[in-house]
Amino acid sequence: MEDTKPTAVALGLGLREPFADGDFAQWIRHFELCASANGWQDTIKAKKLPTLLKGDALLMFFELPEQVRNNYQDLVDALKAQLNPPVHKAMR
Repeated sequence: MEDTKPTAVALGLGLREPFADGDFAQWIRHFELCASANGWQDTIKAKKLPTLLKGDALLMFFELPEQVRNNYQDLVDALKAQLNPPVHKAMR
């Protein structure tokens, strides 16, 4: 008898609510856990990530060059830089 249990990819394990504001670095860590659980490669992650962006985050995505939008790591780095800029301590 063939096992008809759905696979993790078919289940879409752990997909999050869309990101509109807040801590993008924290949100993307959870997205990457979900992507790993679903067996997504970087090309799939680059296609799925923008579908979960809302508001200003989505507008920022559209302003990125196509080359960046199509490369998952470049996309994440660019969004992190815009949505969670580094905080510099005041110089004494």
